[in-house]
Amino acid sequence: MACHGQTEEFTLEYPCHSPMELRWFRARVTSFRDGSGNIVIAHELITEQKLAENKLKMSELKFRAIFDNAPLGIAIVEVNTGSMEKRYFKKDNSTIWTNLTVAGLKIDLETVEHFVGIVSDITEIRNNSENLMQWARSQTGDISFEPMITSIDAIFY
Repeated sequence: MACHGQTEEFTLEYPCHSPMELRWFRARVTSFRDGSGNIVIAHELITEQKLAENKLKMSELKFRAIFDNAPLGIAIVEVNTGSMEKRYFKKDNSTIWTNLTVAGLKIDLETVEHFVGIVSDITEIRNNSENLMQWARSQTGDISFEPMITSIDAIFY
């Protein structure tokens, strides 16, 4: 401890809440280097710092919970805002179609800190689209019909 010559300084952060407000302090004990044994004790109000730390911690926990519990895939990516479809092949050779939508994560009105990507499984939509196009081709028998339908973006039930 600082007062016993073991160290020149000792600090301790501690809560000292009142019934009306939350408060935190930092106590600092510093010994003089002249060997006199004299010390200085200072108390510093650090409530704003502690509230900011707690707010950051809660934000991090919320962000982590979103990633850990999301029903869709989520990623922080380094690409421009936009959307695209992507096909993946599984080990069993089956295909998964996904839609990746990317948007800027702004920390203020103008500054984009990160980009967040949301991945949706659109395999069923793609399969239904292909089946519908095949059915339409089988029903028309008209070659001129085929160029009119190149893709179906979504099927609503």
